[in-house]
Amino acid sequence: MPRLARCSGNRGMTRRRFLIDVLIVMFGISAWVGVNGIYVQLPLLVLTAPEGWSLPAYIVVIVQAANIGPVLYALSRKFFPNLCKESAWISSLLILGSVAMGTLAFVYETKTSINGTEHSVALLALIFFTALVGCSSSVLFVPYLRNFHEVHLVSFFVGEGLSGLLPSAVALVQGVGGNEECKSPESNSTNDTASFNHEVPHFSPKIYFLFLFGLLVASTCAFWILECSLVSQDKSDPKLSTAFRTPLPHCNQCPSHENLSSGIPKFETRIAEEVTEATSLQSDTTIAYNGVVRSYLYVLIGLICFAGNGFLPGIQSYSCLPYGNVAYHLTVTLAHLSNPIACVLALWMPPPGPRGITKVSTLAVIASTYVTWLAFSSPTPPWRGTTLGTILVVLAWIALTGLVTYAKLSITAIFRRESGATSLFYVGVVTQAGSVAGAIFSFVLTNYSTLLTPYKSCIPSS
Repeated sequence: MPRLARCSGNRGMTRRRFLIDVLIVMFGISAWVGVNGIYVQLPLLVLTAPEGWSLPAYIVVIVQAANIGPVLYALSRKFFPNLCKESAWISSLLILGSVAMGTLAFVYETKTSINGTEHSVALLALIFFTALVGCSSSVLFVPYLRNFHEVHLVSFFVGEGLSGLLPSAVALVQGVGGNEECKSPESNSTNDTASFNHEVPHFSPKIYFLFLFGLLVASTCAFWILECSLVSQDKSDPKLSTAFRTPLPHCNQCPSHENLSSGIPKFETRIAEEVTEATSLQSDTTIAYNGVVRSYLYVLIGLICFAGNGFLPGIQSYSCLPYGNVAYHLTVTLAHLSNPIACVLALWMPPPGPRGITKVSTLAVIASTYVTWLAFSSPTPPWRGTTLGTILVVLAWIALTGLVTYAKLSITAIFRRESGATSLFYVGVVTQAGSVAGAIFSFVLTNYSTLLTPYKSCIPSS
């Protein structure tokens, strides 16, 4: 009889752990699903937003500005520690993100006139509130998981990876309705101005944003269930509670320097930790890199983040849209899919040293040079209107995203292996500085210069 009781108890414990895994996966989805979802919807948003092709540059700056969230949380913990309850902050952020996404579904086309110029004020403001969730997840969501057994941490990063995969998959189903076509005026018409003919996607951005809203609501409910389960464990069976509340490494005090300034999504940071562990298993000795190599890696990751996190996303529309809406749509969605794939490959491939990282970065430079050249060649880049041009621009952006992700992971893994949290803090500072500088540069370039020219369908192919 006692044996049967133990078996029944083990089955109950397994079911409970499975349920917690599912809830934590849903919780992890909320981290970046808003930001990722908005990025993959850009091919449709640029068609209606008054900012037009400059909209990506606006969004890049807005997302970087949302890093004020972790700073405010850190200050509140320092000056008001008794009033700073972690679960309350998380709940408030999830509610804010859900409300922002739900509202966005109905007002994303709203235009506001400022000094005679129309702007998407509502869209940009709601994107900022949505980005607060993602930017604050590293200092709130991951440390919160110290309340559960360490094995559940993997479930969170699975969810965080799905936050990019799910929006991309839904956007692929949605489509963009084909490319814009130039509709010539009728011969007997007094208006000789050509117009654009654009088919609608399979479903509107409103439906897409409502889908993201549903995901965020489900994630919020999952967090509340997790929080209630912690309370019930504490009240009913303290011994059972300790089985699920094993402190996570590096999360006992939050926010740490590493969490605050890393500028790298925690899904990628976790992969970097796994790469570091794999390296330590392959080698019994740790190579101490000299100051020149370390400085080189700092500069390299700063430049990578300048381009990959700031500058290039801001000019992506100029390099893709001349080849059509379909090319831009495929570029954005498939490039987002390449990010988690690059993270998984980092686990399987031997971790590179500085020379290997230089080779990867060189390939990234080649890809970034090509897409930048296309952007500055707009509105008539090479091979416009051909299948070859479309294939090349899509593949270039997919390769660029994967190479940038892999290079950032590899550099982060080296610094974590060599010096731990201290070096990672400086990596975070350089990463964030590079990202902000790139975002500002792309914003100025697209809005206050004539170097980038939007493409119009009614111009002859070269």
